[in-house]
Order: sequence, then C-alpha cells, then structure tokens
Amino acid sequence: MPKADSKFISCKPSKHGSTLEGLAPSTVLKHSLLILFCKDPSTEEPSVSGAETGIFDASRSFHSQRSLIEQQTKDSLQVEKELHLAKSQLLSKKIEDLRREECRCLLLKRRGTELACQILASKSEIDALEARHQAAECEYRQREIEELEEKEKTRDEFYNLRMSELEEFKESIRRFLLDNRDKVQKLQDSVSENTCDLLAMQLVLCNVMPMQLKSTLNLLQGSDGYMDNGRIAAAETKKSELLAEKEKLEKYLISSDHLRTLLQKKLHKMLISQDKKKTKALTKDQVEK
Repeated sequence: MPKADSKFISCKPSKHGSTLEGLAPSTVLKHSLLILFCKDPSTEEPSVSGAETGIFDASRSFHSQRSLIEQQTKDSLQVEKELHLAKSQLLSKKIEDLRREECRCLLLKRRGTELACQILASKSEIDALEARHQAAECEYRQREIEELEEKEKTRDEFYNLRMSELEEFKESIRRFLLDNRDKVQKLQDSVSENTCDLLAMQLVLCNVMPMQLKSTLNLLQGSDGYMDNGRIAAAETKKSELLAEKEKLEKYLISSDHLRTLLQKKLHKMLISQDKKKTKALTKDQVEK
C-alpha cells in the first residue's frame, strides 16, 4: 500500500475542531482515501462530523466488499489449491503408473533378453547336436560302406575259392571217370572172359562128365562087376573140385555184377551232384548280379 504525505498522516481531530474543515474538496477526497486505506473507520471517535460519517460508511462498505472479495478469493484459491492438489495427485498417480509400466517394460525387456539368450543357447545346442548327428551319420555310412566293401571282397574271395575248388573237383571227377572207365572196361572184359570160360567149362562139364562117368562105369562093369574104390574116390574128389570151381566162378560173377552195379550207381550220383552244384553256382551268380 502507498505511503501518505506527511501532512496527511495524522487523521485525528485537533484541539480546534475537525481537520477537514476549510479544506478543498480534492483535499477532502484525498484525505478520505487515506482514511480508507490507512485506518479502520470503526476506530474513529464519535465526535466526527456527518461528512466523515458518510465517508466511514463508504469505507465500511468497501471493507465489507473487500472482505467478501478476499473471502471469495480465498475460496477460489482454496478450490484452485484443491484442484491443483487433485491434479498433482492425479499427475503423481500417472507418473507412478508410468514408472510402474516402465518397470514392467524393463522387466519384459529383460525377460525377452533372457528368452533370446535361451533361444540362442538352444539353437547353438541344436546346431551342435545336428553337427554331431551328421558326423555320426557320415561315420556310420563310411563304416557301412567299408563293411559292404569288406563283405564284397570276402564274397569274391569265397567265390573264387569255391570256383577253384569246383574246378579241382571237376578235374578230379574227370580223372576219376577216366580211371573208373578204364577199370570198368577191364572189369567188363574180365567178367566177359570169366563168363565165357565159365560157360565153356559148364559146357565141358555137361558134355564130358556124363561121358567120363559112363566110361568109368563101363570100366567098372568090365572088371567083373566090382568097383575100384580108389577110382570112385578120385572121381568124387574131381567132381567136388569141379563143383567148388563152379561155385567159385558163380560167386565171382555175382560179385563182379554187384561191383559193376555199385560203380554205375556211384558214377550216376556223382554226375547228379555235379549237375546240382553247377546249377546252384549259376543261380547264385545270377542272384548276385
């Protein structure tokens, strides 16, 4: 509030009456304004004049309006303060929410980073496992190829060995056939000769023995009907020898026929087994090819 001039500072009445008497209206107005701004009209002494009373009433009305305005201003300031406080609280809440969301975003980012790290670790592990799997698969295939090559090599060696054995067996069969063919031919020749000899001997025996017996009987009858025991015994011995020789020849012929049959059967079996082995070898070669 502005300070008043020194001549208007004292507003109380002096000993000679009112200080406003004999003053110009402008001076009175100035004085009234000074009273309005400097002093409460309720504190004035009751010995003031009527003009001062009107001024005091105006001042009181002004003060009441001023108080009302101040009260309204205070209320408005209070409302504004409360509104500002509410806005501050709302802003604080929003800031807190923003911070909480920011923390949540940071946590989500951290979680995303952790998941990305886990994904990278899992991917690297998967790549390592895939590399090991591929290496193991390549090693297994290489080992399988080596085993197949070894089996093929072993099969070829076995096949060559069997072929050589088969050739040797064929050669042995050929030699055996040649040898047995000669033996069979010799046996056939010997059997034929023995058969011829036996037949000739049988014919001789059949033709000679009755004549010898008859001549012997005639001789015996010619010697007075008595038989010579020595001659009879010699004849019987000769007969038994001839029968034994005949039986021996028959046994030899039977054994020769039996041996011939056995040799023929053996040769037939050998030829059949050779044909079977040859057929199996050819079938195996066709299957392998």
